[in-house]
Amino acid sequence: MRRIADRVFGDLARRGDLDNLYNQMTAYIQLHEFVASSPVLYPLRGWALSPDAIVYILADLELREDPTIVEFGSGESTLILASALRRKNAGRLITIEHDESFMRELGALLRAAQLARWVSLHHAPRMQPEDPGDDELNLSALPELPIDLALIDGPPGIKDYGSLARGRPLQWALKHLKPKGTIFLDDANRPAEQSLLAKLMGEHDDLHCQMIYTEKGLAKLTFVQA
Repeated sequence: MRRIADRVFGDLARRGDLDNLYNQMTAYIQLHEFVASSPVLYPLRGWALSPDAIVYILADLELREDPTIVEFGSGESTLILASALRRKNAGRLITIEHDESFMRELGALLRAAQLARWVSLHHAPRMQPEDPGDDELNLSALPELPIDLALIDGPPGIKDYGSLARGRPLQWALKHLKPKGTIFLDDANRPAEQSLLAKLMGEHDDLHCQMIYTEKGLAKLTFVQA
């Protein structure tokens, strides 16, 4: 695939663009085989989690026997994670979505794909705090339970949704994370997410952050084991 991309694009793309294309194509092939019995996925572009990031998350999930997953921001990743649980025949996925109409559409798709039994959908509406520049999600209805894995992938951007839009889910996930649990933060290359990570690292001495090279940057947060 790399040789084909070099021949097709030649000087029209930088080497980094070709490397990214190769990474996304190989990751998508793995995902296609992984969810072969599930519905066709929408293109994993734009706001969606990139294929290379999903593969890293699935690799972590495969090592867990009966995982409880919390996902902030629903979409194609919800179908893939639910498919992973169906393959295991164990675990559950709690998905938090701020867009109620999109959540209803996703629920119908999950039922059509016979994946609904693995997923619990929760609506977390945006709320306006005192500072009008800091929208945040209302997480008061979330269940109080320990989690093995968290994925922070929504709302789409802090520029549009405020600096607390991902900060609150991160804080919630850290509070409920099991000792050997993992939190993944997508879009970790963006300055706003970098600032959030720096703030968290300053607040938690026992928190380890690994930056994984993916298209948009993926941060892997774990607690250091004593």
